[in-house]
Amino acid sequence: MGSLLNSCCIADYVDDVHDVVVKLGSAPVLIGHSMGCWVVLNYLAMQGAPAGILMAPGTPQGLRRWAFRTILRHPWLVLRTNAFGNPADLFNTPALAREFLFSADTPESIVTSCAARLEPESARAARETVNRLPDAGHVTAPMLVLGAKDDGSRFDGDASAVAEIYQTDIEIFPDMGHVMMLEPGWQDVAERIDSWLTTRGL
Repeated sequence: MGSLLNSCCIADYVDDVHDVVVKLGSAPVLIGHSMGCWVVLNYLAMQGAPAGILMAPGTPQGLRRWAFRTILRHPWLVLRTNAFGNPADLFNTPALAREFLFSADTPESIVTSCAARLEPESARAARETVNRLPDAGHVTAPMLVLGAKDDGSRFDGDASAVAEIYQTDIEIFPDMGHVMMLEPGWQDVAERIDSWLTTRGL
C-alpha cells in the first residue's frame, strides 16, 4: 500500500476530483487545504468551477524556505523522514503537531487527537508542491485565499503571495495555526467562507 501511495502525484489527485465532480451532475465549489490547494489550483487550471477556496496555501519559494528552516531545527527527523519514512512523520507527535500545525492556544486534546490520527501522504505529491504553481492565466474561477498568521507550516507572506498571483480576495486570521478547521476560531473561518460565497450567489 505504501509504495502505491508514494507513486501518486498531484495529477492523480486532480483526476480523482474530476471523477467525483462528473458524478455530481453540477459543478461544485472546490475547497482545498494545505496540499489540497495545489489540487484545487491544478483542477481549476483545466476545468471550470463556480469558485475555489484555498486554505493555508503555500508557494514553492516559501516551502523551500520552510524546508530549510525545518532541517536546521530537526535535522535527524528530516533525514529519517526523507530516507525511510513519510512526510506525515514530521507531524506525528503532539509536540511536532503543535509546532507545525497548531497555534499556542489550541487545546492539548485537539493537538493530541490530530497527531494520533495522521495518515501517510504521498512523498511524490509532497515533493511536487515545490514546483511552479499553475499559470494564473489558466485559472478563471473566482477564488478566496485564507491564511493563518501563526502557521508553522508556511512562511510569512505565502498566502498573500498566492492571492497576488491569482488576483484573489484574501483574509489572514490572527492567532491561528495551519489546521484552520480545528483551531479555536474555526467558526470565523467558516463564516468568512459562507459570506464570500453568499455574496456571489453560491
